[in-house]
Amino acid sequence: MASDSVQPYKLAPAPSLNASGVLSPVESSPKKKASVACSACRRRKSRCTDGVPCQACKAHGTECVKDETEDMRRRLAVKKRLALADVDRKLLDRLLELLRFGFNEQINSLVNLVRSNAPRQDIQAFLDDRFDIGSPTSVGTESTDGIPPIQDHHRRKRHHTGNIADLMNPPIQVPAKPWTTVTDDDDFVSHLISLWFTWAHQWWHWVDKVLFIEAMKTQDLNNPLCTPYLVNMILADACLLDTMEEDEDEPDPYLRNQFYKEAKKGLEAEEGRISLTLVQATGVQWTFLDMNGQDKVGLLVLSEQLFMSKELERYQERMSKDPKISPETLSKMDQAASRLEWALFTLNAFTLVGSRRAHAVAPPKRPHPHNGHDDNAVSKTWMPYPRQSPQFEFHEGCHFACVSSLAREAHRNEVSFMKSEGNQEDPPGMLSGLKEELKNWAASVPSCMQLHENATPHVITLHAMHNWVILILTKQAAAAAAPSSKPIATSTPESSTASYWRQISTSAAVKIGNLMGQLITKWGVENFPVILLHPLSLAIFCLFEDSEHDDHKEAFVNMCIALRAASRRFRVGKGILKLVKSTAEEKEVTLPKETQPLFHFERRSLSESTGSEQREEAPVVGIGMNYLLEKWDDLKLDEY
Repeated sequence: MASDSVQPYKLAPAPSLNASGVLSPVESSPKKKASVACSACRRRKSRCTDGVPCQACKAHGTECVKDETEDMRRRLAVKKRLALADVDRKLLDRLLELLRFGFNEQINSLVNLVRSNAPRQDIQAFLDDRFDIGSPTSVGTESTDGIPPIQDHHRRKRHHTGNIADLMNPPIQVPAKPWTTVTDDDDFVSHLISLWFTWAHQWWHWVDKVLFIEAMKTQDLNNPLCTPYLVNMILADACLLDTMEEDEDEPDPYLRNQFYKEAKKGLEAEEGRISLTLVQATGVQWTFLDMNGQDKVGLLVLSEQLFMSKELERYQERMSKDPKISPETLSKMDQAASRLEWALFTLNAFTLVGSRRAHAVAPPKRPHPHNGHDDNAVSKTWMPYPRQSPQFEFHEGCHFACVSSLAREAHRNEVSFMKSEGNQEDPPGMLSGLKEELKNWAASVPSCMQLHENATPHVITLHAMHNWVILILTKQAAAAAAPSSKPIATSTPESSTASYWRQISTSAAVKIGNLMGQLITKWGVENFPVILLHPLSLAIFCLFEDSEHDDHKEAFVNMCIALRAASRRFRVGKGILKLVKSTAEEKEVTLPKETQPLFHFERRSLSESTGSEQREEAPVVGIGMNYLLEKWDDLKLDEY
């Protein structure tokens, strides 16, 4: 055999000796387990070895395919897991966004899809197709089945500089300068002004919307219809209406305080002088203090405003003699003054029915600024900004007229009741007749202000306020018919007419809760007319009297949901919820299980989001609307 064909010898490993000195057989190296199983082994549920193909695929003659990205020990796999987690998080965020801000029809469609056991890919495609969040084309348009698309809510981090990015397009565009030094961001100021005229102005017409915006756009500091302190006070009040931060801290605490300080500084500089904008700014200041938990100071401001308003006629006479003021400007000032006087009467009438410390103010002698249902000068549409959606039919002038007419009814009934106190005539019997007229008020409003399935939040709130007036007058009448000297919120004093008053007050409270449910279902609770906190603050306690009644449960839950949502922005909401919980414990009332999580407030630290010192929870006293609750003997605010 040729030498080149001879194969070299391979040396075998030397045998080893065991503990007994006996030779041990050579063990073959074990098959190394693969860190990632191939697809064939996963289907067979068999052990997969390292290498491609693996031993099992060799034996079975199957294709061996391994995805190395599935190796959880590899960096690439970690990145893949993070990417998948990010996709899931975005899907969750979009679902939460829809549940918070979507219309009821949208939510129902999504729930039906989820309940059909649809995979995640189908849910994602459904959201992309039907609820294109963030798409500019979705604003003001409708889907093929008539359901409006969901808004892009644009959560924004507020910086102390006031330079806000990624804002939606506000419906009202106004300049920041020269009206405020807090920020020079026109978009942010326009955002706050739009919020204020969307949710607050319909109830407190301190300014004439058209004239105020027109004056603000002129950037003329000498314009008698707009001053820096008035603008800053509106901006401070609007901060309370702004959407929540991502970390759920209270909205814009820094900017809100800066706007208020600048407004207050301007008001103090006007001390001793009376002007239209001064009285207007004082009215906005009351609404700010009332919802910011400073209602006792707010009542002092309200009294000051009443005093100053009496000097408005003299102020207008002086202005009419100023050669620099044109007849057109004087006419506009008279129009704004008329709206201001009616707003002041409306406010006083509602606070009168809620607190004995207010003073009765007669309706203005000026004609009401609303000229009729077909008035072309008044807006007839409304959009729930910052929700981007189609505009809804809403007659602002008719709404203001109805609010004023309800205030007149509240004023007339309350004044009659106060006159009857101490007299020999029967107050309950007298109020019973007046209440029939008050009950007929809802039927007397124009068709555009009546309740229906698609009623706007302000129309729903209007009818809640109607039931609130009935509720308070009923409590007063029930107290007058019994030895009790003050009305009781959670029960009806025993008397010969107790059952009659109990039925009326409970019915009114349930209606308020049901109206709140309609508002939540149709419009959500992220934004709603803040004045709703007034009827909620009393109605929720009235249901304690018959808490076991099944028909009351839904109304009670609706009010708890609304108050919890309000507590995230208004300290008033948190205070009322705490008072509800403590009163229920004292009265041994079992609250519905659905509401239990709504009463749990964790201690939060500002250091988590702002780096400042820890903030303790505020006690119930001082958190707002004490003047609405102090008259009720059974709500013991002084214990907190």
